[in-house]
Amino acid sequence: MSFEEALHKQSRDEWSWLGQLVNLAALGALREEEVTELTSRQDEVSSRKMVWLLPFLSMQPDHALALELYDKVKQDVGYYGQVGGDLRPFYPEIN
Repeated sequence: MSFEEALHKQSRDEWSWLGQLVNLAALGALREEEVTELTSRQDEVSSRKMVWLLPFLSMQPDHALALELYDKVKQDVGYYGQVGGDLRPFYPEIN
């Protein structure tokens, strides 16, 4: 079974939970003041560390906050040195 096939088999609850985590991460990066769970100022995360957006948006292309965050950081997202370089060619459907 491929990785993508395994992801498609996740339950609706699992996708909902993952979507909520993405909401928290995206809001923390985009509008930190709106996240009441954050009790102190967060260090800014390098845009290149937002590479997780590529596989997430591949599976959830209409997720509003993930798309907003990707629009903000897309110039710097894609390179992942541990796997040898730019991952964007693996996700051609994401502009």
